[in-house]
Amino acid sequence: MKQFYLLLLIALLTNLNCLNAQNYSESFESGVMPSNLTIYNSDADTQWQYTSTASGFGIGNGSIYFDNYTSNENGNYDWVVTPLMNFNEGAILSFDVAYARYDVDYCDQLVVAVSIDNNTSYTQVYDKSCSDLATAPDETTTEFIPTPTQWRTETVDLSAYDNASDVKIAFINISGYGQLLYIDNININIGTLSNEEFNKEIRSLKLYPNPSSDNITISGLEETENYIIYNVVGSKISSGNISNNQLINIQYLKAGIYFIEFENGDTVKFIKE
Repeated sequence: MKQFYLLLLIALLTNLNCLNAQNYSESFESGVMPSNLTIYNSDADTQWQYTSTASGFGIGNGSIYFDNYTSNENGNYDWVVTPLMNFNEGAILSFDVAYARYDVDYCDQLVVAVSIDNNTSYTQVYDKSCSDLATAPDETTTEFIPTPTQWRTETVDLSAYDNASDVKIAFINISGYGQLLYIDNININIGTLSNEEFNKEIRSLKLYPNPSSDNITISGLEETENYIIYNVVGSKISSGNISNNQLINIQYLKAGIYFIEFENGDTVKFIKE
């Protein structure tokens, strides 16, 4: 796959903290551009910005966008980059996108790329442009602002980076002097530990029954602990606190794979039937 060599980014991005064994989720609800995202602006002009005028599927209060419409940035690469992460096995990226072409001659491109070598190079894992990227009809009269139905969720398999450390993910706008491009709800599930590491890490905890259709029980807790339940793409579903051998009601969950993470970092996978 195409390599993006970014020697100019090394000094800019190496000071970010590493999210060690934690999923990453950003829903852009703070009202400002998140401080843990790093922006690289190739021409010191238009750059990725926060907006409160649009949010993924009309849920929430904001998103980020790049304005390809107002100024001619044709051919420029503009980046927004996540913090450092350490992956386990089976990492998955999901994000919501909204975009309309200006027309067939003026349209833009979104690339997602992964670095595992401290920003020396990036490898492309997602690439869509023009009509393939579009979630709405062409807009030639004014700036594109998506309606709740003009969004699409994209999912990217990152299992090629199993057990990689110092991972960064870049969202790259390549301008074609077209229209506004929006991103919301970035979720990165860093995956699960390998079987050997997984069993070692949570050897004192047991979750049963698994699979389950109504309730699960956790044993092996020494005291009451807070927990968070995530779905397979890393979105937070619910939270609470639990004592040893206490039931957790999961009847409300859709069928699928979930993870329950405890405040000490232990994570257990379970299946809802």
